[in-house]
Amino acid sequence: MKQFFFITFLILGLLNSCVLTSNLPSDPYKSSTSANATTKSQYYFLVAELLNKDGDPNALDYYEKSVEFANNSNPLLEARLVQLYIQAGNLEKALIEVEKGLQSTPESAELLQLKAGILANQGKSDESIAIYQKLLESNEDKIEEISIIMASLYAREGKANEGIKTLEALLSAKNDSVLGHYYLAKFYEGLNDIVLANGQYRLALSVEDNEGIELDYARFLANNKKFKEAIKICQRLAEDENVGLQAKKLKAQILIAQANYDEALAVLEEISILTQDPSDIRLKIVAIKIEKQMFEEAVVDLRSIQEKEPDNKFIAYYMALAQIGLKNSKQAILELKTVPESSEIYLQAKILQLYLLQQDNNLNEASQVLKEMLAKDENNIKLLILKSSIDYERKDYKSAIRLLEKTIELSPEDDTYYFSLGVYYDKYGKRSKCITALKKAIELNPTNATALNYLGYLYIEKGENLEEAIKLVKQALELEADNAYYLDSLGWAYYQQKKYNLALEELKKAVELVPADAVILEHYAWALFKNGKTDEALNIALKALEYETASDDTDVRERLNKLAKDLKKIKK
Repeated sequence: MKQFFFITFLILGLLNSCVLTSNLPSDPYKSSTSANATTKSQYYFLVAELLNKDGDPNALDYYEKSVEFANNSNPLLEARLVQLYIQAGNLEKALIEVEKGLQSTPESAELLQLKAGILANQGKSDESIAIYQKLLESNEDKIEEISIIMASLYAREGKANEGIKTLEALLSAKNDSVLGHYYLAKFYEGLNDIVLANGQYRLALSVEDNEGIELDYARFLANNKKFKEAIKICQRLAEDENVGLQAKKLKAQILIAQANYDEALAVLEEISILTQDPSDIRLKIVAIKIEKQMFEEAVVDLRSIQEKEPDNKFIAYYMALAQIGLKNSKQAILELKTVPESSEIYLQAKILQLYLLQQDNNLNEASQVLKEMLAKDENNIKLLILKSSIDYERKDYKSAIRLLEKTIELSPEDDTYYFSLGVYYDKYGKRSKCITALKKAIELNPTNATALNYLGYLYIEKGENLEEAIKLVKQALELEADNAYYLDSLGWAYYQQKKYNLALEELKKAVELVPADAVILEHYAWALFKNGKTDEALNIALKALEYETASDDTDVRERLNKLAKDLKKIKK
């Protein structure tokens, strides 16, 4: 025994010297056959422990050698080996070692907890929770730690009720658990139960003054529009050495949410000084300046950021926004074209670019840009919808319909896509397909007022299915009682039924709400005429012609000209 301790002493001295020089000791047992297995195992274990203490990756090799020569199970050795396998990301080997250890010591809390953690990382939450439940029953001293882990696993699986029950059981046994109250607050917040979440946040803070939880509570209050309370907390925490900077950042975000840009700007400038001018803060300052229409100052700031960080992927996007403010859309488009595909704001930049092209009526280029984007991401619904709408504006109805039909294949339950398809079919002259699409939109969403009115007006224009049309339009009006266009539809339906008094009543309401729409005025003029008010009808028809002069809708203009001409003859 004395000889063993002497050997151990020499080994420790050797290991200490090797740690200082960062060299591994020579292995005295590499070619030896005289030492017994236990001695070898102990030697390799000691080396591994010291290497592990200093974070040396070679520790794993020595633990493995120690296991190789060990005659009996050593829970500490097995636990260390498992931990290192986990650190190396080798969960399969870690699980094998855990299982080996549990064969000899099946009740080892440390090994069971390691196994549960490995299973959780492998996505086997149910098996992991079962082990944690077993540990919970036999380890009262770890009730808080294990309960929080179980609750987090339930949260990951979307099992909020089980997570809440676990935390409630924890608080029943340990009512002063700060983390129990805090995580219960997070569960309730996730369920949008603001009252219960607020109560649990307050209970957590009543148990312990915790600046991290208090800051999160301020965020919770801000998200629920309780800005004054949130700002008070931020101001109180602003000088705290641990969370002061985060508190200032949250305060700035709250001020921006309140559109209090001047004060937000002051706070961000302060943060910029404290953090040695980081680009993310400077970009927030730029965003506020753009919001305040300080476009030239924003451009100067962006150039300054660009000098320090030429590869910053957000600069081009913000520069484009500033150029839009300066009414330089061509330069804005050039800036947006420099945003790389790898950037997280690439799609956002492209959509802004497309908007600018639309504004400049450069629809062909916009369509080409979208075609290139769809070649790389053919099932992107946002891109399909955008290209469909642009092709519709280009009067390429065939392409617009094809793209929208593909969109519907990808998302068949969205009523808005069927409504748009109905409109496109209408413009393409496919009336029966238009009606089918509109009916589908209404079937999917009976409260789609626009679809209800559109289908009703289709019937009204042709003077067919008028009772059905009136029913549809009235349903739309129940949803939007003051919509002038729905009132116009109803009035025109009554006109088609020769109920001229009712027609005049509804059309008058429509004109009062929207006095400058040529079609509504045309309908109103006809209703006035049919009610014997020829002079007033002529005045309204001439007024409608003024609004229609700049339009490319030749049909409406021709009808109004004919109506005015006929009314003038009657008047004579």
